[in-house]
Amino acid sequence: ADVLAHSFRIAEEAYMADLHTSSFYLRELISTDSAFPAFSGQMPITTEARTFIRDGKLDCMHPYWPIESVGQWADTRILKEYADAGISPSPERQKQFERLPRTWKHKMRLQHKVVDKQRPMLEALAYCLGEYLKAHSHISYWSADFLLASSGRWYLTDMACGIESYHWPGCERAVNLDNWNEEVEKLLHETKRRDSD
Repeated sequence: ADVLAHSFRIAEEAYMADLHTSSFYLRELISTDSAFPAFSGQMPITTEARTFIRDGKLDCMHPYWPIESVGQWADTRILKEYADAGISPSPERQKQFERLPRTWKHKMRLQHKVVDKQRPMLEALAYCLGEYLKAHSHISYWSADFLLASSGRWYLTDMACGIESYHWPGCERAVNLDNWNEEVEKLLHETKRRDSD
């Protein structure tokens, strides 16, 4: 693959979306056991977990991919709407739907069971990361994503400010969007308090 061209495309798309950053990092591709590909770029749907760490402690955890995330994309009503409108989906869009296995929901549920079964390991990883963040970061609330490799090892693949990260529907730890400004103010207050300690 052309790493330089791909890097420029990522930087360009990030800039156009007002996601300005001073750097990004490349890492070796981690070998995974993908359940199936989905979405426009045929992204492999792999076993992943999202953890939320607040003040160095695990706040909540759930599988990364809710079934609804693929369901909204794969919803057969979309194809029906094309047909009802007398429009044919593009050949690429049609191929994407055809590649999705009939058992995709079952495969996702199996991935969720793996995350549940591996919870003690993920909690230990989140604890170690939380200890590090507590000592080295002025941000008090993080999300951290872990990916299960084919080797059976978990890898930390992504982190973000927790208040900006997605919780599953119904998660009691999710930020209440009605109180968004209050949540941001609370996080800023916690961060300033930590900086002054």
